[in-house]
Amino acid sequence: MASFSSHNILHQKLFDGKTKTIYSIIDQPSLICIHRKDYHEPLGSSLCIPGSRRSSIDSAVRQTNQQQQQQQNNRNNTEINSKGSLATSITTCVYEILREATIPTFYVAPFTQPDMFIAKKMYNDTNIMDYSSFS
Repeated sequence: MASFSSHNILHQKLFDGKTKTIYSIIDQPSLICIHRKDYHEPLGSSLCIPGSRRSSIDSAVRQTNQQQQQQQNNRNNTEINSKGSLATSITTCVYEILREATIPTFYVAPFTQPDMFIAKKMYNDTNIMDYSSFS
């Protein structure tokens, strides 16, 4: 199994989502690097659309309900330090097991940073990369 050791191989940011960022790799057009993020962005405040039909009272009630729900979530949920690294190590183990069983996947190799790994580019039916399906 090859391990990519240089942090200088990352090129352009292709996708930046809530839980991961995907980069192209210099001199490897068929490969990408998937970076798992450690943080979780909490739900933001309610969306306010000027001229909407919702009354200001309804908007205030929704905002109060969201604030109460967020406070409850903060009490119930504890943040896991380095959860990006943990998720990546689990993902890497699963893909290694699948590789040993000769089941094809997009996984290629681990990266030196514990919260990143190398994968093959995948395309949807229109030959446009669809990064939303990466685990």
